[in-house]
Amino acid sequence: IGTLIRKILQKQVNVSESSMAYLFAADRTDHLYDNESGIALALDSGQDVICDRYVLSSLAYQKPFELAASLNSTFLIPDLTIYLRSDPTSALARKSNDSSIPEKYEHVHKLTSAAREYERAIQHLENKWHVISIDADDVSKEELSHKIFDLVNEGFFEPTKIDLLPLFSEILYEQKSGRGYDVKE
Repeated sequence: IGTLIRKILQKQVNVSESSMAYLFAADRTDHLYDNESGIALALDSGQDVICDRYVLSSLAYQKPFELAASLNSTFLIPDLTIYLRSDPTSALARKSNDSSIPEKYEHVHKLTSAAREYERAIQHLENKWHVISIDADDVSKEELSHKIFDLVNEGFFEPTKIDLLPLFSEILYEQKSGRGYDVKE
């Protein structure tokens, strides 16, 4: 599933927006419940799990919104979701520093639309999820990492010496509740 999604994002294959919603939900199901390496298995065995992106990003990028919300409604709920708010132009400028080819959603118009949809998704989830937005513009990755570290350690984990830089833009799953911390840029 992930291979097909990658080809679509790289503009090698075209599918409808609703098909994308189904594909991302199917891929998430596989990541969560795979019998050999699923996140649920890791959580059940007491491991902390780190992965990137989660339901909030599907609600922001997949269309129609109602379909994406329905397809993602039964997935594990994180204890805390941290949304890193960033101006689309700034986000693209940071992205342009790497050597990858821009993907399907990596242009100002789509990122501007996604930013609006993130706000809509946060409102949609506000009674079910704990979502905190952080302004990610004009701060270094290190400063942002420390802000996230402080938020996560405010009652969610015992203080630790985890280096959060590798966790930037990823989801932390807490072993006891089986719910995670969704950190999305």
